[in-house]
Amino acid sequence: MKDGSRSHWMARIDPWLMPEDTDPAGAGYHTHNAKLAIASGGMGGEGYMQGSSVQSGRVPYTYSDSIFVQIAEEYGFIGSSVLLLLYFILIHRMILISLESKDRAGPFLIVGIVSMLLYQIFENIGMFIGLMPLTGITLPFISYGGTSLVISMASLGVAMSVKLHGREIEEDLPEPNTYRTATKPKQA
Repeated sequence: MKDGSRSHWMARIDPWLMPEDTDPAGAGYHTHNAKLAIASGGMGGEGYMQGSSVQSGRVPYTYSDSIFVQIAEEYGFIGSSVLLLLYFILIHRMILISLESKDRAGPFLIVGIVSMLLYQIFENIGMFIGLMPLTGITLPFISYGGTSLVISMASLGVAMSVKLHGREIEEDLPEPNTYRTATKPKQA
């Protein structure tokens, strides 16, 4: 590994592992200011377009990666909880679709989609509250980003297809216990 590449990764990992040892004006700038903005939101938030940290530009990329910070500062704990509740309802419905599907491949597709969404949600929110290192993972359906939105919408389309077409039992495959068994030849 090149020395320049190593220093880049260390600059990303150190503020996560040792936040008290990093310079808040240097490598820990983004995470430190994000935590301050989330904390300043309080219970009800500072109001739409009234967030002091976000509007003053101390938190970068509020339109994409740091959108949760903006929501938490402007709408507070209540707004953040509503967002998480909406994600919970979406994921719960997808799990119910998976459980109701008679198709064999449908539940596997749903589990993959749910895993993808859960990872993105946990990583995006976790990196601003100090649980995960700072990365460029977007918040599904909320962050600005064409590719992320297209992939998330296509994933929901696949889940809806499993819901619509997963009601019929596959007729081209036999049931597991109806496979032919070899017969023994008759003895004379």
